[in-house]
Amino acid sequence: MEDEELLFENYTFEEPKGKVDSFSLLIYDIVDNKKRTKFAKYMESYGTRVQKSAFEIRVNKRLFKQMVSGIPQYVSNEDSVKLYKIHGNGEVMCWGNAKPEISEEVLIF
Repeated sequence: MEDEELLFENYTFEEPKGKVDSFSLLIYDIVDNKKRTKFAKYMESYGTRVQKSAFEIRVNKRLFKQMVSGIPQYVSNEDSVKLYKIHGNGEVMCWGNAKPEISEEVLIF
């Protein structure tokens, strides 16, 4: 097996008006196609899609609260949505059948 090149991403972004208080990663698995499409459009107003079911979000506290308050309307018990707050106070928020990991340590590389 040949040596694989290790790749890193460097982030540069313009802050929206007001201070950016959080950097978050949202991942989701929504079963219904229409609801999944509506949810993706909703999330595009807050973050950048980095994979089919993943968004990176850099917003201030007001927008973060606004975004979080709107998520439950798109999620049913058969869906799974996880929001990892990476910058600021670390948290994992779960909706639908997503369950938080039971772990004392979280490593982010």
